[in-house]
Amino acid sequence: MDRVETEQKYYLEDGRMAEKHVVDTGKTRVTEIYEEVEKPKSLSQRVTEKLRPAVYERKIETIDENGDVVDVRIETVESEALVPQPVEHMTREEMVSVVSELIDAVNSGDEERIVTSYQAVVGERVATTKPTKNKILDWTLYGVIAAELVGLGYLLWPKLLGLVAAL
Repeated sequence: MDRVETEQKYYLEDGRMAEKHVVDTGKTRVTEIYEEVEKPKSLSQRVTEKLRPAVYERKIETIDENGDVVDVRIETVESEALVPQPVEHMTREEMVSVVSELIDAVNSGDEERIVTSYQAVVGERVATTKPTKNKILDWTLYGVIAAELVGLGYLLWPKLLGLVAAL
């Protein structure tokens, strides 16, 4: 009789790799299973996080092979939203001068002086940007729009003919 040998590789439930070798001579079948040696795991780092809605303190402990704590680092995250920031307020005199300038500009009809700071920033950005000259992309987009209009017309044409015939 012929001797038949088969080999099959698979993973065990714990993630280790195993091989199954089967030798069949007709009268006897020998099955051998080879498994990877289980590797011991050791704790190397422990991270403890204190939570509110977000992490506000993190304690990182580094541990050696014997299980002893070698290094401890504590990180605290202080949110800028929770810490009061100094606010610069306008004084009464500055406020009066700004309001009086705006009133004078409105009364005189001088539109250049009636510009808010946000409008001024946007105006500067728009003035500094230059239009792009990408003709290929423009014509491609024109073609796509034209194709969509043709498709829409193809779908709506029978309905429009039906409405016209009904009138």
